[in-house]
Amino acid sequence: MALTVPIFLSYKFHVIFQILKVSASVWNGGSFLLEVMPRQVIVKEKKKSEIQMQPVQQNEQDESSPSIENAMKEKESTEID
Repeated sequence: MALTVPIFLSYKFHVIFQILKVSASVWNGGSFLLEVMPRQVIVKEKKKSEIQMQPVQQNEQDESSPSIENAMKEKESTEID
């Protein structure tokens, strides 16, 4: 609060203060992009790979279950004969 009056009355201080505010904003934005965004990308890639792996596992189970059913039907038919 003590710096408000000199910044308001002096054009030079006002410009310096504005430059400092813009610099701090750019610094914080850059830090966010470099620190947070890569983590978000990694999390999205993990979720994407997990989603892709689930259908593959389900397909493998679906493919194996008909062969088991066929084997059981063959056993039943041979037992009946």
